[in-house]
Amino acid sequence: PATHCTSCGCMHIMKLALGWPFLALLRHLCLGHDTVVEHAREQGNLNIFVEGLEHANLASRLAQKSCTLFAPRDTAFSTLLKQLNICKFELFSRWDFQLIMLQHIVMGKKVSIASLSDSETFSTEAGKDLTIKNNNGIFTIGNTRILPPELDCDPAMIQETDAVLLPSTTIIDVLESQANFSILRQAVLRAGLWRTLEGEGPYTLFAPTDAAFGLFFSGLNTSKEEMLARSDLSDLLRFHILSGKRLMSSFGSGLELTALNQGTVTVATVGGRVSVGAAKLVLPDLDCSNGVVHGIGLVLTSSPAGTSTSSPTATFTPSPTTTSAVDKNMDMSGAVHPSFLVVSLAVVCFINRH
Repeated sequence: PATHCTSCGCMHIMKLALGWPFLALLRHLCLGHDTVVEHAREQGNLNIFVEGLEHANLASRLAQKSCTLFAPRDTAFSTLLKQLNICKFELFSRWDFQLIMLQHIVMGKKVSIASLSDSETFSTEAGKDLTIKNNNGIFTIGNTRILPPELDCDPAMIQETDAVLLPSTTIIDVLESQANFSILRQAVLRAGLWRTLEGEGPYTLFAPTDAAFGLFFSGLNTSKEEMLARSDLSDLLRFHILSGKRLMSSFGSGLELTALNQGTVTVATVGGRVSVGAAKLVLPDLDCSNGVVHGIGLVLTSSPAGTSTSSPTATFTPSPTTTSAVDKNMDMSGAVHPSFLVVSLAVVCFINRH
């Protein structure tokens, strides 16, 4: 059965037909009782954090491993959700949600604040730095406070926090997180625009998917290798980049946008669908610290007059990171197919026992 989310009214699977008692027993048999995630669950005030670890497929990676979890309390997540005006399921669906969870994990080290005299920096699993400072016995990570007591659950450590740690992300992080942008990543690197899109910005990137590039190649009877060797590759890509951050909500029909190469592209809105030139926004508003990325179904090209033209219409196939295995195995009513449930439980048991 499903229930309504109290924040947004959308339907979310909350309890499977077998019930939570059975699933709790299965989790105990597969993962054991003494994992760091189970210890976090037992605290009673880290429920959203634990649910997030499981949603991001990180719980099993932490079993019996030396690590430190900087675990935001449920009140911290509630504050974040209010600030973002979203529910927790929308947070779990963000492109950067796994990065957010990884920012709270330091592997290979038990970090005890009792042993910190001044400040110390650690590398998180998100690939970002995390610096703990001792301010007269009050330990902080930026503006986030570490709340006593620390929980030693050998070989791991749990440090509770009063806020969610949001890693700084760039347009490059967005491109690296989405499987459908593999050709664009290669082109950006070859054109020497990698540092630009990692820079302060802000920028707006209209990002052609791999399917869009496929149509571009067939329409021009060319190949990826030939495109990457083009002398005007940088100019082609700069036509997809705007200075400034423009979310989809700011696009009105007829709006003319000037790209970094000084070419212009016109926005069109039809039936709630937004297009730039002839390219539809198929994956809009991938927000990050230095701008925003909009996945588009066509490669934009600049005509001699400086306005946009486009290759034939592309069909967008969602990235594996944007569609979960559960989503693919739900019927229209939102129910999980029984065979998927049985297979999933069997796979969990097998993986965690081997």
